[in-house]
Amino acid sequence: SGDMSLIDGVTPAVSVKVSMPGLKATAPECLYRGQRLAASMVTSSILKCGAAALTAGSSISLSVSGDGVSFTKEFFVFHHVPGVSVLQIAPSIGEMGASNEIKVVGVGFTGKNWHFRFGSASFPVVLETSSTLQVHVQPIATGKVSIVVSHDELHATGSSFSYMVHNPIQLKAVEPSHGHDIGNTVVQVRGSNFMRSSSLKCQFASAAVDAIWLSPNSIECITPPGKPGNTSLRVSNNGLQFSASFLTYEFQERAVVRSAEPCQGPVKGSSVITLSGVGFAREAGSACVFGQAVTRATVLTSSRTICESPPARAGP
Repeated sequence: SGDMSLIDGVTPAVSVKVSMPGLKATAPECLYRGQRLAASMVTSSILKCGAAALTAGSSISLSVSGDGVSFTKEFFVFHHVPGVSVLQIAPSIGEMGASNEIKVVGVGFTGKNWHFRFGSASFPVVLETSSTLQVHVQPIATGKVSIVVSHDELHATGSSFSYMVHNPIQLKAVEPSHGHDIGNTVVQVRGSNFMRSSSLKCQFASAAVDAIWLSPNSIECITPPGKPGNTSLRVSNNGLQFSASFLTYEFQERAVVRSAEPCQGPVKGSSVITLSGVGFAREAGSACVFGQAVTRATVLTSSRTICESPPARAGP
């Protein structure tokens, strides 16, 4: 009689041990589907067989020999549970009280009954591929949390990871609160619970851009191109889940002058010129530029502005 149990299970190979009381082996070998496997005596009653290529979830039949010539007629059947190797989790940061998606990346993921231990709580697992699992967790406290993945709650991965839970992001102000629709405006966002993370991002409507961490209460980002008008601004510490708190940012159409009336005037200046175009904004400091001279502009509408010409030399 004898039995067989898993020593280590790294898919697609597995090592097994065969317990046979009274076994004496001078040249031990195992035979699996006609393939001779190197073997070694672990103790006087345990023979360890070498690795054999297996299919996850399969059963195997094995015979053993103590001299490498005569093999037993007994066949020891073993239901193979694949080993698991977890390489990483992403993201490793999440928000307390929110539903946070976590991707587990590794090898050997197959079958059902996967378990995801998040601290002292368990969450259901969705098997996406043999190398990815998807989990949604809802942390109830801030701080570091340990993560362990297992199959049937018996075969631990042997790998553990830390997950950082932060308080919900609260946004207070963005300066400036508007900019050109072509983007490239540097804005500073003030709020709380910003984390120094490589995944820190700002999101304008659905467009996410990288953010620079300045402090737990301040970050900086550069606006992407946007459609003229008001849009929502949110922030994420992990690049996936964005804050429930949001601010309003206005994308303004870039000012374009289509015509000027009159198009000429006296050298002494002081001519009132009406500019027609698009994207004129009523802002303090609006100005018209004539060569090197600058005069104050009065914005009447988004398409009409007036300004006064400066003194200039005669000529075109």
